[in-house]
Amino acid sequence: MEVSRKVRSRSRGRSEMWVLVLTFIMWLCAAARSAFCEDLLLSTESLSGVQSSALVQGIIYEFTVSGTYDYGNAPDTIADAEWSGPPDWTEVVTGYTREADILDVVVDNVAVDWHGSSDGLTYAAHTFSPTHTYKWWYTGQGLPVHFRIADLFPWGGDATGDNEGSLAITVTPIPEPSGLLALVSGLGGLAGMVWRRRK
Repeated sequence: MEVSRKVRSRSRGRSEMWVLVLTFIMWLCAAARSAFCEDLLLSTESLSGVQSSALVQGIIYEFTVSGTYDYGNAPDTIADAEWSGPPDWTEVVTGYTREADILDVVVDNVAVDWHGSSDGLTYAAHTFSPTHTYKWWYTGQGLPVHFRIADLFPWGGDATGDNEGSLAITVTPIPEPSGLLALVSGLGGLAGMVWRRRK
């Protein structure tokens, strides 16, 4: 009976150790991800925009833009990162013949197809997001990235004078599966070495 208690005690101790190791690994991954996240606030009231810090070359980043802003003096002139409206939200603003993606958020002066989600889970191009949250993915080039609102007059002048509000942008690195696998394997090996020494 005494031997059975010792075996159960060892087994429970091993299980508790692995739970602690896995919890630590999950915490470490979450901490590493949040340490590299960057929150920006994009003013829609000028063309100056906002710039991120330098993004590591070769790392994939997820850009998330959320919120709405007023783009005109008339009622119901609201836009988000990709669509404008209401009541009928559209990707194409009628009566505007300026930039190709007028009123959208552009990245490094290039129009992008922000991915929206109708259900909050699946994101796709040319999809309106009722929560006004959009995503796009970018591979870091070792340089900062510039975000601004596409709102120019036909002759190229700043047309943001009647805009009001700002959009929130989050820049998040996406960990590569091979990197996470290496991290987990390394920490698992370290935990195994510690366990063997204790034994």
